[in-house]
Amino acid sequence: MIKRFRRFLAPAPHIERLPGAEVRRVYPRYRWRILEATFLGYAGFYLVRNNLSVVAKDIQGALGYDHSTIGSILAVTAISYGVGKFVMGAVSDRSDARKFMALGLLLTALCNFAFGSVANASLHMFLWALNGFFQGMGWPPCGRSMGHWFSVRERGVFFSTWNTSHNLGGGIAGILAAYVAGLWGWQAAFFVPGVLAVIGSIYLFTRLRDTPQSVGLPPIEEYRHDFTEDELQHGLKEDELGTRELLIDYVLTNKYIWLLAVANFFAYIARYSMLDWGPMYLREVKEATLAGGGFAILVIEFGGIPSTIFFGWVSDKVAGRRGMVATLCMVPIAISFAVIALTPPGFLWLDMSMLAVIGCFIYPVINLITIAALDLTSKKAIGAAAGFIGLFGYIGRTVQAKGFGWMVDHFKEIYSLQTAWLIVMYSIVACAVVAIVMLAGAGSPEVEVAVPEILIDQVQEGAVVTVAFDAIPGGSFPATVTEVGVASVGFATTYPVKVRLETEDERIRPGMAAEVTFRFSSTDDRERFVVPSVAVAEDNQGRYVFVVIPADQGFGVAKRVPHIIRTFSS
Repeated sequence: MIKRFRRFLAPAPHIERLPGAEVRRVYPRYRWRILEATFLGYAGFYLVRNNLSVVAKDIQGALGYDHSTIGSILAVTAISYGVGKFVMGAVSDRSDARKFMALGLLLTALCNFAFGSVANASLHMFLWALNGFFQGMGWPPCGRSMGHWFSVRERGVFFSTWNTSHNLGGGIAGILAAYVAGLWGWQAAFFVPGVLAVIGSIYLFTRLRDTPQSVGLPPIEEYRHDFTEDELQHGLKEDELGTRELLIDYVLTNKYIWLLAVANFFAYIARYSMLDWGPMYLREVKEATLAGGGFAILVIEFGGIPSTIFFGWVSDKVAGRRGMVATLCMVPIAISFAVIALTPPGFLWLDMSMLAVIGCFIYPVINLITIAALDLTSKKAIGAAAGFIGLFGYIGRTVQAKGFGWMVDHFKEIYSLQTAWLIVMYSIVACAVVAIVMLAGAGSPEVEVAVPEILIDQVQEGAVVTVAFDAIPGGSFPATVTEVGVASVGFATTYPVKVRLETEDERIRPGMAAEVTFRFSSTDDRERFVVPSVAVAEDNQGRYVFVVIPADQGFGVAKRVPHIIRTFSS
């Protein structure tokens, strides 16, 4: 039975490649089709995921749950989703994205039907935990699809565009759940989204496709002529990875993946604190209504749509410096939480404005953390890497869901309900500050070299270069130019250039001597040679090198050549 199920989910087999003219005709259509299907499909997952927090207070009133019980349901769901995203991520990397995603949406719809049909805290906790685990089948196949259909150098803008799907789904989920609960009771907040999820599952099964090769198309790198330095040297690696290679080699031993995962832990506390507790906080402290609480979810989610796309595009334009952009985005988030905490009741418009700011910047952060992780691993390990990052994120969500619920119940007995919520808000601000510190330290190693003035006009940000280290014999690493200096260094006629390594290696340490190889275009047909800077001498007649001209009987004659076509030092 298990073997039959695994065969059903196995990656779609490669078929014979279509003729060149047909490839050029259908490839853009398939790329749009994949973007459309994953966008709408993942939005559907949020309809049956973000509905609970909107009606949490109504469930409290109807079933007698306290804050701690609601917090426990949210907490167990968060950890089950994190585990599900990691486990399902590893499975999805070796599965057909079409079948995998459609099945996941169907299973989470069934969990919603069951949740709305029972009125028991233990059953609710079990069903919503199960729902969280099946929700882990949503992101990984989308990541697999985006990695196979969109190349690395366009990943920022296209991945960010797709990533706004959860803003759309999450925003609609809040309004939809509040509207139908107001008409037919809290149970409708689970039945109606469940029906829409079933329809979405059928749509995914008929619309989505797996890899380009499964429909007779070449790999995206070949179609876009967009190869990394490693792919140029060693060719494309299209074989599916084994479990050990997938998890150990590409995820668990990658220190940058770990750093991003810890940063994601604190970023998710900032993200989900307002999604999980925002509606209840606004209703208990800021005098908002049920509709107002649902509208808060819409404000947070929709606030992130344009900014996610914009900052994804910005990260492409700054040569993939995702960590830097994410760090800058976290600053207004911390400020906005502080403003909400200090704003008295009666200024709901200001609270909503700050929620929009939080939504505007928190979703680019989450998006860029994931893209940064994908930049540091293989497209064949996207699901596992993103799942590992997501696991830490949802551990963070678990901590805030259970922890903040406990804090409200505990401190309101000692002080007051308003003071208890104030302590929670300041805790969120602290987590946002920690996320800033962590993200500031995230990112691939950078190397700085000095480029002569005669060559600096040919160095462009985003250019692909190769870095070699004296301490790592025989190894070279692909890198990207991230910054070109505009002023010369000291008394020399050289300009500083920074390059960012595209891969990480434990052997690379700060302060190591490095040699950077640039590829410059020729402006004429003269023969050119690359020589180390120590081979270039200079006297009162100018710069020169000695060239050895072969002579008889294996001897050579050293000839001074006074004119150097180009010199370069690093």
